[in-house]
Amino acid sequence: MKSNDLARAAFEAELQEVARVIASGPKALDAPPDVEAAFAALAALLGGVTLARAVSTLPLAQAIATSVVASLCPNKRD
Repeated sequence: MKSNDLARAAFEAELQEVARVIASGPKALDAPPDVEAAFAALAALLGGVTLARAVSTLPLAQAIATSVVASLCPNKRD
C-alpha cells in the first residue's frame, strides 16, 4: 500500500468517526439525524468555506456563509 493510500484510509476512517459523532451528538432541532445527513452537512460546510475563501469580495463570501447556515439550520433564530 502506498503512503497516499494509507493517508486516504486514515482520513476516511476519521471522517466516518466524525460523522458518527455528529449523528449521535446532542439532539437539536436542525442536527443531522443520521450519518448520511452528517456527511451532507460536512460537505456543505467544507464546500461553503472553500467557496467563501475563493472569492475576492467580502460581501460575496458572507453571502455564501449565510446561505450555508440557512440551508443547514432552517430553524435558527437570531
